[in-house]
Amino acid sequence: MFGRVGFLTFCVSRSQTIVHCERKCHGFNDHALSKKSYWNSQYQPKKIRAIDWLAPADVIADHVISKVGILPTSDCQSFIHLLDLGCGTSDVPLCLAQSLGVPLHLVCLDYVPNAARWQTEKLAKSSPVNTLSTHACITGDVRALPFRDKTFHVVLEKGTLDSLLKDRGMARQSCDRMMAECIRVLRTEGVLLQITDEDPDLRIQLLEDTFSRIQVSARVSYTQIDTQGQECFMYAVTPKSSHKS
Repeated sequence: MFGRVGFLTFCVSRSQTIVHCERKCHGFNDHALSKKSYWNSQYQPKKIRAIDWLAPADVIADHVISKVGILPTSDCQSFIHLLDLGCGTSDVPLCLAQSLGVPLHLVCLDYVPNAARWQTEKLAKSSPVNTLSTHACITGDVRALPFRDKTFHVVLEKGTLDSLLKDRGMARQSCDRMMAECIRVLRTEGVLLQITDEDPDLRIQLLEDTFSRIQVSARVSYTQIDTQGQECFMYAVTPKSSHKS
């Protein structure tokens, strides 16, 4: 069963501003998590392995699938285009491919080549539940996505924004750029899903302030994810208007 659910609609003006400094997510406060060098060291070939930081991969996948199921395009004939941002070595992409009944075009993106390569090999060995499903794993920066506008029905990130927010000097700028890019590549009927252990009181305020700066109106809902002893949430962001430059 899913945990508590809530929602809030934002329609904010540019005049509202709040500076968000370094944030405390994942139970520790580590500036290194915002740096590519840290993740390069974590994904060295000799030590690379499957890691899901916040909740079991199958639990997260079930929550994602619950959102995919209510999309206007989620019928048996329509492809769902899903982007996993900062995929790392999570097993969530594999769980989605093996559980989602509709045709899925899954794109995994990470800025560490070894992580993208690991996902490529993992997915290549699997058998998607829908034989039409495809996948691609690429290297890229979540703040400058290499995709056209309105490409994806679902954009998923699992702690990637949390890591960027630990940057002591560029947290707000990185947050704004990542969120603007997520909104840009979403289709009109699409949804951005964030998995984080950040409490709704903090995350909703963060999103509200970010939307103010990048001039976006959106509806945000959240669901508590039941895990063994660790509280985390899935936030669903549905834009009400396109990103304005």
